[in-house]
Amino acid sequence: DLTPQIAVALGLNDPADYVVTLHLNLADANGDASPISPTNNFTGVNGQEIFVRMESSTDPTQFEITSFNLIVNPIPTATISGTTSICEGDTATITFTGTPNAVVTYTINSGSNQTIPLDATGNATISMAYTADTTYTLVSVQNPTTLCSQTLTGSAVVTVNPIPTATISGTTTVCQGDANPVITLTAANGTAPYTFNFIDSSGNPQSVTVPGNTHTIPVSTATQGTFTYQLVSVSSSGTPVCSQPQSGTAT
Repeated sequence: DLTPQIAVALGLNDPADYVVTLHLNLADANGDASPISPTNNFTGVNGQEIFVRMESSTDPTQFEITSFNLIVNPIPTATISGTTSICEGDTATITFTGTPNAVVTYTINSGSNQTIPLDATGNATISMAYTADTTYTLVSVQNPTTLCSQTLTGSAVVTVNPIPTATISGTTTVCQGDANPVITLTAANGTAPYTFNFIDSSGNPQSVTVPGNTHTIPVSTATQGTFTYQLVSVSSSGTPVCSQPQSGTAT
């Protein structure tokens, strides 16, 4: 909008006494030819010189010419990255990249607007631990110096995979030669298949992956004795694989 420049050219002069027009070159300004119209919707380029003609409203031969230069500030930009999957409680980093020193507006899980300033290199990050799925969505970006801005699209999603848990059961007392009892490993949370790590009754580490969430271990009653199985850890499938140590015994 070049209209404010007309008021600048008039200064303290009475607008009724003068006609002010804007032109693309000096020749047109001197010749009162091809004025810019409309003055409130002009597309120019950075550094372009605009010529101003102010003439007497009663005598067009009486005029003065001046000029000004356009300063066209670029529209700031910004993008977001960091979409990832993590295990519950792990840390993820969301990165904003764009025009140096711009201010980015975004939302978390469609909540209220939040802002983050980009540094002199055009970057900003949010690093934290997550316990639930979280979506960051861009709203807009603004250059706080020029006040130029634009709306934005784009998002980054942190998907949180649950940490699996497991139990061990089956403690019992039987008579020698009875039907074989079973030790049962049971997983919860996470996603099958699950991998159980345990120590068998001989003290040997064992690992088994099952398509469901349970695994049974038959215990022979052919030999008299006490047989103890110790649960060590459990992990679930997915990317990334989530696991944690577990405790418990069955005898």
